[in-house]
Amino acid sequence: MMERWPGMVMIGAAGRNVGKTEYACSLIRAVAPVQPVTGLKVTTVSERNGPCPRGGTGCGVCSSLDGDFCLTEERNTSSNKDTCRMLEAGARQVFWLRVLKDALATGAEALKAALPLDVPIVCESNSLRGVLEPDLFLIIRERGAAEAKQSAANVMAYADQVILFDKTGFDVPPAAVGWAKGVWRLSATPAPHGVNSEQP
Repeated sequence: MMERWPGMVMIGAAGRNVGKTEYACSLIRAVAPVQPVTGLKVTTVSERNGPCPRGGTGCGVCSSLDGDFCLTEERNTSSNKDTCRMLEAGARQVFWLRVLKDALATGAEALKAALPLDVPIVCESNSLRGVLEPDLFLIIRERGAAEAKQSAANVMAYADQVILFDKTGFDVPPAAVGWAKGVWRLSATPAPHGVNSEQP
């Protein structure tokens, strides 16, 4: 049976540039004023010294992975990296797990040992859902996109909600996701809205 991780909302993405980090930061901003929040980003590496998981030449950080995984804490708020943005949004701590795909379960155990378990966690990952069950698993995909990347397709069946993004907003806005009584919940009947939640 897959291990439960109460207090975690996990946000995956079916493709690139679909607003996943902005969605995560919105959840952090909503909760941080009243409750410490931990941010988490998981990058899954197919093989040691392999290609960048994001495509292209990459930065070399993941390809230089020495062991099965590496867990680091982000302390910089002056960069536009996803982890820096989460910290700037108000997370008390932000961690980045780089892990070989075949060692996800081991990486998850390391997370449980390192992260505070009594605060809400906002996690960016597709693949981690294959070994952990959070309170909520959300997948964001671009409206009209024909296919999902493989890491998302592998866990799509676990999604509690697939959220559509159209470059201007989300069909299920971050305000529909709430933290209460130690649990992340999705509003059962969100108020009607268009994809661009900023528009009346």
